[in-house]
Amino acid sequence: MLRLRKLLGSHEAIVVSDELIGLNPQLCWTDVWAFERRIAQTEAAEGEAGLSAAAAAVALYRGNFLPADAEQPWTVKARERLRAKFVRLVETVAQADEAAGHWEKAIAHYLKGLEADDLVETFHLGLMRCYRALGRPAEAITAFRRLRQTLSVVLGIAPSPAAEALAQELREGSAAPYP
Repeated sequence: MLRLRKLLGSHEAIVVSDELIGLNPQLCWTDVWAFERRIAQTEAAEGEAGLSAAAAAVALYRGNFLPADAEQPWTVKARERLRAKFVRLVETVAQADEAAGHWEKAIAHYLKGLEADDLVETFHLGLMRCYRALGRPAEAITAFRRLRQTLSVVLGIAPSPAAEALAQELREGSAAPYP
């Protein structure tokens, strides 16, 4: 503990209580704490303020919690909890961008989501819808192929019927751009 305090440059940076050791939130900043504070702001706000807080939370997410410790059982619960919150935030923000016709912003959010977890089918579907709306069917089909390949290789499953139907629409050329 002395070494850690030396590394942090402050004796008060480490808090010991009830046989637990932790960082002093008054003196230390962590991306997890900042992410969870933004989520709390998102839940407390409504409308545009909530979406703005959600977008800020999405920007704070840096990927899996303690990836070097992925095999440690004690990290699994926190990792999955944070990942699930991130997925919900990306879906919320990107779908709001879609609804407002902000296709490029929605694409950026879906791509950020895919960087963190490329097994989330709703991110791929969102990309397909956005590219379709922008009149870019080749990119939409490419997004579908990426989805199909990823699901096949990693999980051994096929895309959902909704993804297959959207891809078929795109192939047939019946998916005209949105006005």
